[in-house]
Amino acid sequence: MRVAVDTNRYVDLCKGVVETVEILETADDQTTHHYASVYRQLRKQGTPIPTNDMWLAALVLQHNLALHARDRHFDHLAQLVRV
Repeated sequence: MRVAVDTNRYVDLCKGVVETVEILETADDQTTHHYASVYRQLRKQGTPIPTNDMWLAALVLQHNLALHARDRHFDHLAQLVRV
């Protein structure tokens, strides 16, 4: 399983909760399109989240990853696969 790990879950990663981690490259043009889509969705819903987490969500969507994060504000993005 490919997952994106939120910084809050790094301790779990160190304990072996996540078997495989792929380090993503920096954001590219496609990432910015996903970011814009996430931004518009959250603005329309009236449920903003921190900017860094919007970038994380954009990368997760771009690379078809599962997100391993505790932050409840990711619940506002139903299209994210969460573990």
